[in-house]
Amino acid sequence: MSLIEDLVYPTKQIIENPYPLYKDLQTTAPYVHVSDKGEFLITRPEDVTFVAMHPEIFSNLLGPVTPGMAERFRVPPDKINDPAIPTPWPTPFSDGEDHDLKRSLLQSCVRNEKIVEYEPMIRRVVNEIIDDVIKVGRCEFKQQFARRIPAKVMLEVIGVPPEDADELAISLSGGSAGGQGIRHASAEERKVNDERVENVRSYFRKLMQDRFAKPQGDFISTLLQDKMARDGKLDLEIMITEVILLYGASFGNTVDAMAQTLYHLITHPQTMARVQADPTLIPKAIEESMRVETPVQWVGRRVLADTEIAGVKIPKESFCLVMYGAANRDESKFENAEVFDIDRPRINSHMAWGYGMHRCLGAPLARQENRICFEEMFRRLTNFRLAPGWQEVRATGSSAHRDLADLQIEFDPK
Repeated sequence: MSLIEDLVYPTKQIIENPYPLYKDLQTTAPYVHVSDKGEFLITRPEDVTFVAMHPEIFSNLLGPVTPGMAERFRVPPDKINDPAIPTPWPTPFSDGEDHDLKRSLLQSCVRNEKIVEYEPMIRRVVNEIIDDVIKVGRCEFKQQFARRIPAKVMLEVIGVPPEDADELAISLSGGSAGGQGIRHASAEERKVNDERVENVRSYFRKLMQDRFAKPQGDFISTLLQDKMARDGKLDLEIMITEVILLYGASFGNTVDAMAQTLYHLITHPQTMARVQADPTLIPKAIEESMRVETPVQWVGRRVLADTEIAGVKIPKESFCLVMYGAANRDESKFENAEVFDIDRPRINSHMAWGYGMHRCLGAPLARQENRICFEEMFRRLTNFRLAPGWQEVRATGSSAHRDLADLQIEFDPK
């Protein structure tokens, strides 16, 4: 099995620690590695940047060449390669003008004025969760704390009625509605995922029809009104997919950043003491944690034209894995890259939020949720520590994501 297959279908050893492999790939010529299946691995920061900045060559329109993706996104067979704009493919899997048109509609939920408007609501959500755990003095941080924040926040932003929020959050957070992992998912995984997504689609279909008939000033109402005003048609099934993907995307980086940041602070007590004493350092801790343990390790790109990177010829219709996790650990860009250091120069120059036109749309909201989470935790809780007997284990199943399986912690109220 080649290096790329080791990453796509990883061993436990690779999942636990891919970084020695990344270093070998980055320092061994040729610097772009190819598998027997014709997939190319891009790991160096300069090469990752080149790919991200040339979407006309390295396309994110993966649907036409990915089994099962058309069915998942309800793309009719005769529309799979439709050149019309907008296409039936959702924003994360679109390119060029098509991508920009769709992204512009979703942008309304993360404009600067909206981010400011969300702050009191996010603080309320975080404090409600702290109220639930403060007397116990311990929790499994990922599920009992971190994951509940974007679940509650995004449902309020979208406009889901409070009485439906808990049940819908469970359905939506059970897995991705479709993403980079589709290409390598098993038939059984796809079947389970499709059944869950169909239930979610039915819920949003009714909700969006209701909001279209009676707008309420929430994001869904605004989205549908903006779509009609701009295009003169609703494209309801496309809008359902966009909203589900937007919600699903709100979990990954947000939850993983919270868990990784807390883990790094607990295991670096001097840095923890500094950050608790000076909350203005919280954003630096978040960014450095995202760099050291990048939640989305790689994304796929489809090659639209013959090209060349680092002297390696890449033929048209090849498939590339663009390794953000490797680029963020490259010693040529980050000295002592394996070290968690909030005083690092150019601390925001990592690629953990993506790069180029497909950079994470929700990054401003994810950063805000993380910042407020730690501000409120440090205001009300102290003496954070790993629970006795807890061992660091990485979630299994895909090397595309880098996350702790769980994070058992203890703490004291102030």
